[in-house]
Amino acid sequence: KKEAAAAAAPAIKSIDPKEGLRRLDQLSTFVMYNERRKVTSSAKKARDPNSTRLAQTPDGSFCDLQRNAAELLTKCGMKVPPARDHEEYLEKGGPAMTFLFHPSLGPMWDVIRQKIRGGSMTTGSELVLELAEAQLVNVNINGSLLVSCDNVMGNMEAKAGEGEGKGLVFDTSQCGRVRMRHVRVENAGVNHEETVMESGDCWKHRPSRVESCRIVLHGNAEFEARRCTLSGNLSFEVPAGNKMFVTADADGKLVRTLEPLSAGGKASWGWEYQLCRDGRLRLRLRLWPGAIRRASNAVRSAVGGVAGRIATAGNGKGAQQQAS
Repeated sequence: KKEAAAAAAPAIKSIDPKEGLRRLDQLSTFVMYNERRKVTSSAKKARDPNSTRLAQTPDGSFCDLQRNAAELLTKCGMKVPPARDHEEYLEKGGPAMTFLFHPSLGPMWDVIRQKIRGGSMTTGSELVLELAEAQLVNVNINGSLLVSCDNVMGNMEAKAGEGEGKGLVFDTSQCGRVRMRHVRVENAGVNHEETVMESGDCWKHRPSRVESCRIVLHGNAEFEARRCTLSGNLSFEVPAGNKMFVTADADGKLVRTLEPLSAGGKASWGWEYQLCRDGRLRLRLRLWPGAIRRASNAVRSAVGGVAGRIATAGNGKGAQQQAS
């Protein structure tokens, strides 16, 4: 009876991939052909210090995460050290380099590879991008580059009619933004001798750093660096409603300019997304020069290898440069 039922069953016809894209809403199941570490890498148990097996441990998951990160950056055209497998990860005490990013940067790799193009990372370097709106073109990192912002995808606003609760309101005009083009980051970075893998310093991402280049964006702040070298222990903190420009003068010293955004807080640039016929997303960067108010109170400061912090007066009529 089973053989008869199988013979009576209609034959399954193969579907052309292009036809499949047009009929996604009609497909009840699908098969994913991919490497396992790109689909799942669970952490179900603590790593045995006396064992060389990393499977299903936090270190094993972090190792797989960084192997995926290295492949992603390679697709972005960035030169990175070869990714380490589980054995090398244990032997050398961690990944060859660290790249962590907020999911909203993509989340699809095709989107991220259009936001990050070219550049390089040396062995032991670190890149953290905790934001959604970014453009990195030919950024070469030898050390640590850490970017964070208050408003990754928007801002928190009170929910109407629900008391004191607040919810995330997605608004691209309220996101922090970073543009870095033809920039070199040089600093001592992570102290790998003091970063202990046995204590979970790698997968918990709590490395011991000697130096770093840190960019902190408040509210809808923007940061842009072009054709310069960010050397040593640097910190750039940009207040909400402002854009900081960093470039180099004829002597190679950093020149920082802080300018206010337009009164409405409109961003000076943004990504436009276009859905192509093959189902891919194509990004186009649009500039809105009118979003920058050319004011007489713009701050310009020449600094060498000294970290600095720029803060503006609350009334918007003055500005102050503080060296830290």
